[in-house]
Amino acid sequence: MIEHLEALDPLGSSDHIGIHFRFIFTSDASAISKTTFNYNKGNYAAMKEALNIDWEEALRGRTVQTMADYIDQAILQAVAKWVPTKTNFPKQARE
Repeated sequence: MIEHLEALDPLGSSDHIGIHFRFIFTSDASAISKTTFNYNKGNYAAMKEALNIDWEEALRGRTVQTMADYIDQAILQAVAKWVPTKTNFPKQARE
């Protein structure tokens, strides 16, 4: 919504004028909030224990790509289990 619309004087000798207005809007903060991992509060001792895998056995017979996928999934699962999340909301705009 626009309110307080005001036409200003022309700019110099131009036939263009300036306008001044106030734009009012609302937004759903949950739509623009962002959830991230809070790595500072991760339980790294538990993650280390969870990732104490016989990697040679786990990766034997796999292609390089499936090895990378396996390692990636193991780490992502450990992070999801042992690192809490936090939700960041945008700062309120000033008027």
